[in-house]
Amino acid sequence: MTSGGMLAILFYVVLYNRMMAYVESRAYMGTSTQIKGAFVVTFRKETA
Repeated sequence: MTSGGMLAILFYVVLYNRMMAYVESRAYMGTSTQIKGAFVVTFRKETA
């Protein structure tokens, strides 16, 4: 793993956490786990 890759993952995690906090504060329904799963799957596909 390059330092650039680690930085990209860190940036992604921070942005993702900020976005989820915003989404959940706006309207909390049982969809947050589904969204999280979709994001993790697409992120892993792009880096694989």
